[in-house]
Amino acid sequence: MSKGITHSSYWVDDTSVFDFDSEDINKDEMEVSDSVERIVKLATIRRAIANFVRILTNDPSIQVKFSSGKDSFTDGKSVVISADHNANNFDPMVGLALHEGSHCLLSDFSFLRTINASEGNFFAAIHPKLRTAMKLKPNAITYEDINYNKTAIQTLRKQIQYLMNIIEDRRIDSYIYKAAPGYRPYYDAMYEKYFFSSDVEKNLQFNPEWRKPTVENYVNWLLMIFSPHFDKKALPGLEKMVKMIDLPNIRRFDEKKMPDIAHWISTGVPVTTDNVNPMGGQMFNSYEYEQFPLLWRVANELMIEILKRAKFHAENQNQDGESDNSTDGIPVEMEVDGKDIEEMEGEGTPNYDLPQKRFNETKAQKAISKMKDVQNQTSKKKKIKKNEEQQIQSMESANAEMTENTDPIYGKIPCLVTRKLTKQIMLSEWFPFANRWTITGNQKMDRTNDSYNGFLAGIRMGQILAHKLQIRNEPQVTHFTRQEHGKIDRRILSQLGMDIENVFKRTTVDSYNPALLFLSVDASGSMSGGKWRRVMTVMTALAYASEKIKNLDVVISLRGNLGTGIPTVAIVYDSRKDNFVKAKALFPHLASMGATPEGLCYPSTMELMQECVKTHTVYFINFSDGEPGCGFKHNGKYFDYGGVNAHKQTRGMVRQMRELGIRVMSYFISEHSYNSYSNTYMQQAFRHMYGQEAEFVDVRNVVNVLKTLNKLLLVRE
Repeated sequence: MSKGITHSSYWVDDTSVFDFDSEDINKDEMEVSDSVERIVKLATIRRAIANFVRILTNDPSIQVKFSSGKDSFTDGKSVVISADHNANNFDPMVGLALHEGSHCLLSDFSFLRTINASEGNFFAAIHPKLRTAMKLKPNAITYEDINYNKTAIQTLRKQIQYLMNIIEDRRIDSYIYKAAPGYRPYYDAMYEKYFFSSDVEKNLQFNPEWRKPTVENYVNWLLMIFSPHFDKKALPGLEKMVKMIDLPNIRRFDEKKMPDIAHWISTGVPVTTDNVNPMGGQMFNSYEYEQFPLLWRVANELMIEILKRAKFHAENQNQDGESDNSTDGIPVEMEVDGKDIEEMEGEGTPNYDLPQKRFNETKAQKAISKMKDVQNQTSKKKKIKKNEEQQIQSMESANAEMTENTDPIYGKIPCLVTRKLTKQIMLSEWFPFANRWTITGNQKMDRTNDSYNGFLAGIRMGQILAHKLQIRNEPQVTHFTRQEHGKIDRRILSQLGMDIENVFKRTTVDSYNPALLFLSVDASGSMSGGKWRRVMTVMTALAYASEKIKNLDVVISLRGNLGTGIPTVAIVYDSRKDNFVKAKALFPHLASMGATPEGLCYPSTMELMQECVKTHTVYFINFSDGEPGCGFKHNGKYFDYGGVNAHKQTRGMVRQMRELGIRVMSYFISEHSYNSYSNTYMQQAFRHMYGQEAEFVDVRNVVNVLKTLNKLLLVRE
């Protein structure tokens, strides 16, 4: 398994999609050249992360979606992830998704939406001291005030938002970290990637500029409150602020639901010359501040403490003893009483006597900026490419997964498996077994179409097969009379006394074991024409019969390859889930194309069949028209599949099927009579792969296949 998914591989059932261990690939700059393979990977990633989020929130309505560039944050109803298929990033991606999912579970977005709806709402909610500090009337806020101080308002709101998020993130992460220990590795990976930077750590230790009491420095130090190099004495009053947050008791900020504040924003204030709205409409009014949630109040009080100290030390360091009434873009007229001044004077001035070691402030500032973006859920995420979303949705709807199996001859071999088929999936560019001309109506469906012609013939053949197999629906009851033990047979009870003592009977009921026919069809390009038409007849006949006969299930799969050459297994019909209406709608649009991966598809096929080995008698029925052959690139390595090695590999897979108790029946479909292949190389290869039970069938007499299957299914076990 890849180093980057050590923890995630425990949960993800198809980790092979993230295996990029080839030496030919640069893991840090990994690129997937083929769009189909990228779609497979992204679909698998989103499905896996959606499972994490669903388990965490217990809310299936929360969607996980890729960033489109416009929506890079969670809104309480969805989690946005990066369209990144790099294996090394998967664990932190899961951690970030869980973090955003925990916001959906634990944070109150309605409160934040109301606060941030407008500058007026924001100012109606802040602490009265902050309104006074910005020279606003304590009891009324006019649009004139807001417009005059708009830039400062936005700056203040940004800083308070930072402080709120610092507290809220520590709260929800603590909640999940303790409530779900299994998720800890993903949170560790997220913090390691997004919040621990060597450049930031060096600046915390050695940069004297970071110890000057400015608003930005206070916020940055509080952001790094969990750092091993956090120094609570780095700034005046920082220790007091740390106590206000009180990390060991961070869960005191838990609230079932923050109160609705809409009714606290009064809009019925009489218009006066002091609070007139130049744009018309109504005013904003203040409220009872103590009614707000603890999280909001502590963030406001932290901001007050920061502004007081930043302003106080800025004035003290001004050579003229004057202040420009501005602190990091926020105009401040903070009311500081004697007690506050005494406290701040007692805190002294920052200590700039630090070890003289190298640090890079520019890189550290960039890292801090990225941390704040992650904290505020505005971090840049790789956008999904144009038209990929629809393809990914169809891949997900097909229940697609990229498996990988280790073969003794070829090593690690990928295989795409799709378990569901719909019209939308068949219209997708990545699906290789569809005639899109007939699906879209650009080509008329008539009897010249091999799939359609074979389908019609299959319905007639299916009716005949279902009629002959009706006996499977009826249990066979056998009565054994004149037995020494059993139930009394009343019909011969009167014969007692005439030297007849055996007047008992026994009854046995024989029924057919449930059978699963797993039909695996070679859908390579060479199967087109008459061979595809006849195989379509068999597929349709079996699908039809399975709907009419009890204890008979049929799974029909096509095998071939994607445009990249990667082996593909597509389940096109499963009688356990589908009905014949689906076959009627989709079978005529199936088509054959591509190469013949043959045995490379069988490991994934075996996994599908093993699901039923304990409940059914399983038959693997193969249709193919030639020997294996295909080529593809995976993990930077090119695979040339064919010849003797391919024969050995397929033979090994067939042997494993038989060892699992799966009965194998293989048919070589040709357009020639059996005798013409009696001594050919191809026949020998086919026999070598599938054993002496392998059958050669003239495509013009494929009805013989149904006769064989009919005989097979009427054998009692």
